[in-house]
Amino acid sequence: MTRYTVSSTLFIQHFMNRTYIFGFLSVALISITLFAATPAHAAVTCTFTRDLSLGVTGEDVRCLQQYLNDAGIIVATEGPGSPGNETSLYREKTVEAVKKWQSSKGISPATGTWGPLSRGLYEKLITLVMPPVVVLPTTPVVTTPSQSSAEKSARTSLKAAVTALTKAIDDLEEAEEDGDDTGDAEEFVDDAQENILEAFASFLAGDFEDAKDSADSARSDAEDAQDELGTEDDNNEVDEDDAEDAIADAEILIDELDEAIDDEEDEGDDVDEAEDLIAEARDLLEEAEEALDDEDYEDVIDLTEEIEDLVDEAYETF
Repeated sequence: MTRYTVSSTLFIQHFMNRTYIFGFLSVALISITLFAATPAHAAVTCTFTRDLSLGVTGEDVRCLQQYLNDAGIIVATEGPGSPGNETSLYREKTVEAVKKWQSSKGISPATGTWGPLSRGLYEKLITLVMPPVVVLPTTPVVTTPSQSSAEKSARTSLKAAVTALTKAIDDLEEAEEDGDDTGDAEEFVDDAQENILEAFASFLAGDFEDAKDSADSARSDAEDAQDELGTEDDNNEVDEDDAEDAIADAEILIDELDEAIDDEEDEGDDVDEAEDLIAEARDLLEEAEEALDDEDYEDVIDLTEEIEDLVDEAYETF
């Protein structure tokens, strides 16, 4: 088979047509996952000792979300449950992701409950992807270095960007078919496509910092496209349950950050800036709880999103 070497610019120009981008995004998302499949990271390995269903909490739920996200079945494209922000809460988004996983594996009916059948199949799949360990007494054991934090962060951003852009393209084409006003959505989608292809090219080249920046830009452009089309609001009507879930997730994020700050402080690191940010996050949490009491659910979501941003900013200070 002939090999071709192309510059990132030519690569982008070839795939800029939306006819190609759907297929590319699917391959990209699969590839991003497979690039992580070194012996040290063939799949997220969890230990499940109970059935998991709507309403349960625990670290096994967090591990399940990590497994689903790593497998390309994204629990959430942003916020709690998104890649890198998995939670211990088994809520509606986890149920929907489990249903997708079950359907993809031929489990019927796809109930969204992580029961004996799903757990058993998971164990078999993990056994298949984990390579056997062979220890030769006369040969030193060579371990594969774990992924760098930059690579993990870039992969997380790429997955989220692919998911957001795929949705934006789908919504744009549906709007065009219906003859709806798309505003600047097409321009945003074009920008997102260019950024995500740049991100993927940088990832392949090992420039993970640039890959993350480009992927984050692609995701932002895709979300702007959805805002233009009005699909973000149409598909995400906020009710009391959503608001309560958002507050519960925010509480978990703050608790986890609090533990991380304690760990950093124990190691002698300066945590003053992080402590200021978590204090601000706690203030916003109180406002969100008041908004919930006032039944201002949209305000709850806005405030909890601000909390997520503050938590992310605090982690960056470490």
